[in-house]
Amino acid sequence: MLRSSGGTQGSLEDDIATLLTESGLERLVRTEVRVAGRARPLNEIARRELHDMVREALTNVARHAHARTVVTQVRYGILEFSVAVTDDGRGFTVAEPDRGPGHWGLVGLKERAVSIGAKVTIASRVGAGTSVRIVVGRWQAYRRQSTPPR
Repeated sequence: MLRSSGGTQGSLEDDIATLLTESGLERLVRTEVRVAGRARPLNEIARRELHDMVREALTNVARHAHARTVVTQVRYGILEFSVAVTDDGRGFTVAEPDRGPGHWGLVGLKERAVSIGAKVTIASRVGAGTSVRIVVGRWQAYRRQSTPPR
């Protein structure tokens, strides 16, 4: 069962700042959060799942990457919303991620993505870092604005 701890107030960027603090990453590596596009409210289901997917990506950086820098990019597009977590750590062979006992992070991340109609792309190369990018179509990502009666 997938569990969520995403908040209901603020923005995903606020959640990311909190995750960086709570994970201790901001004390260990240089962190940066970049935002592009006109911010729009995310629907709560998508926001909770995105929060948890970003948390998983940041947890993987903290546990495995040995990175010096992690950049989180949030993009509010017209047709889609995306968030990417990129580090300059040791990377891994994507075709053969560590699947030892208790290593279900990437599997869970992909399951969460399917639950909201998102696509996850994981790019990594040994010695060159990792990027986890999540893309959600606008209809699944953004809160629908109610139109006032005429």
